[in-house]
Amino acid sequence: MYVEAGDRRRGIARLLLKALVGRAGRLRKHAMVGGIEAGNVASIALHAGLAFEEVGRLPEVGAQFGP
Repeated sequence: MYVEAGDRRRGIARLLLKALVGRAGRLRKHAMVGGIEAGNVASIALHAGLAFEEVGRLPEVGAQFGP
């Protein structure tokens, strides 16, 4: 999910992610997977705050917006 720069730090991403986790639970899904760029500390903290755990890394798999 992406939140525009001007709308960040207002709890929007947390509300959206909590809603997704809740819906997944109601649909009886066992796991959710989030792919987060390793340098995105805000997103990593957001997911960790909602009980997501890092279970693996995929080094040099791809790049977006640059080399």
